[in-house]
Amino acid sequence: MSGEKGKRPAARGRGTGTEPGPRVLVLRALGLGDLLTAVPALRALRRELPGHELVLAAPGRLAAAAGATGLVDRLLPACAPGRAVPAELAWDGPAPDLAVDLHGNGPPSHSAAPAG
Repeated sequence: MSGEKGKRPAARGRGTGTEPGPRVLVLRALGLGDLLTAVPALRALRRELPGHELVLAAPGRLAAAAGATGLVDRLLPACAPGRAVPAELAWDGPAPDLAVDLHGNGPPSHSAAPAG
């Protein structure tokens, strides 16, 4: 990577004006241990999709920890009781270009991702 240590390249837009660039939604809406377990996967996504905005769906209380990894562009607040999958996500705009399920709860995890 070029630039300052720990900084990643800016996400590249696909269009002009306010059209968002490519985005990846990662569902890992659990706790700190689960976030730390997801770091290798987040690192791989960042490496393989450098022009994408990486959005992590997780509880808002994990925003600082997610930011500290240097791998996530933003956190999409998502929570559910216990270890359940959120029923829906407050995703804005068009569906993500790629959705990654790190929650591992089968169909409930899959249905939480916004469809395009």
